[in-house]
Amino acid sequence: MHGPSQFLLSSLIASLNSMSIRNLLYRVAPLFQPKVRKKKPRQVIPITKVLRKHRCGLWLASSYCVVMLVTWTVTCVLCYKPINFATYHDHQGVYNKRQYEVNEWARRLAKTLMSLLGAVSIPISSSVCAKFAAVYCQMHSHNRHQSLTMRQTLALADKGWSDLRILSHLVRPIEGRRTRSPALSISVLVCTLG
Repeated sequence: MHGPSQFLLSSLIASLNSMSIRNLLYRVAPLFQPKVRKKKPRQVIPITKVLRKHRCGLWLASSYCVVMLVTWTVTCVLCYKPINFATYHDHQGVYNKRQYEVNEWARRLAKTLMSLLGAVSIPISSSVCAKFAAVYCQMHSHNRHQSLTMRQTLALADKGWSDLRILSHLVRPIEGRRTRSPALSISVLVCTLG
């Protein structure tokens, strides 16, 4: 049996006898090592992100309060007297139709603004509470003595102030103690008052 395999085997044995083991390892080792590709330099991505203050909640609450105060002021004035003259009683016929139209326009505007405020009060208060809850959780994440539990954090993350299931847990003594937090209580109060 003198085929190609016998020749290969005999040449391998001859080469092993002629060189040392160390030389053999240096020649064979590169055959079994994976090819190393040159990697592109990695871009350094910062781990932390600088948080900026968003004033959207402040603007929402401020504009809501201004519109509400104007509306309530106009409504209170209209309860006692017209906008542009002293009294509702005109015994002498001094007031003209234009003055009554201005008064009616102010009444309709106040009524429309009150309806608008009634429609947007819950979404605005819920939005402000969501921003408050995020800031509250971030502030208490580093404080070991006042840190929030997972249930309290999830109750705030799930907007517990508008979820009936979470609100029902707050009433129960055992589950309420686990879920209740000052932020959730304040948020429920804000949304209730609207």
